Amino acid sequence: MTKAYPSNLTWEQWELIAHLFPEAKPGGRPRSVSIYAIMNAIVYVLCQGCTWRGLPGDFPAWSTVYGYFRRWQKDDTWLMVHDKLYQWVRVAAGREPSPCEAAVDSQSVEAATMISIDVGYDAGKQIHGRKRHLSVSIFDYVVRVAFRAVHSFYIERHYLILSLLCTTTGVLSCFNARAISRRLLSMTIV
Repeated sequence: MTKAYPSNLTWEQWELIAHLFPEAKPGGRPRSVSIYAIMNAIVYVLCQGCTWRGLPGDFPAWSTVYGYFRRWQKDDTWLMVHDKLYQWVRVAAGREPSPCEAAVDSQSVEAATMISIDVGYDAGKQIHGRKRHLSVSIFDYVVRVAFRAVHSFYIERHYLILSLLCTTTGVLSCFNARAISRRLLSMTIV
């Protein structure tokens, strides 16, 4: 890579997370691209909102960058990076690495007409799409996100996010965001 983009990671930032990315597989052809360059290309797509094919020419080939992105998505590398960065932010703020409480809420999200996997109809909100479940800590940092079809049962949807949250992050208690806002509203009114 020849040009420095504002979205590029610094070497210090890269050194913090470099060990979290998988090593090259044994056997086969050795890597011809730097994982640092791949990561900078992925961050560029994230920051600029461009398509994969719209990557500038001084990044590795878009198909290579997208291939690594998908591979890391499938093997939960991104989840590992998120969790490690999340823990570092909490420790830097003088807190425990893992939160003990989190707020969980869901939202119906309209899906594109071409998407047919995990899509349903939410009769209450009259939306054809997916349900987005989000859990945040007291610091308002995202702990986990999960997507499901909107027509799945309410308890099943929240059970999914709660079990995901508790088994992977060590959260001890979860609160529904609506219940918290109602409680805060009643406390301010009284």
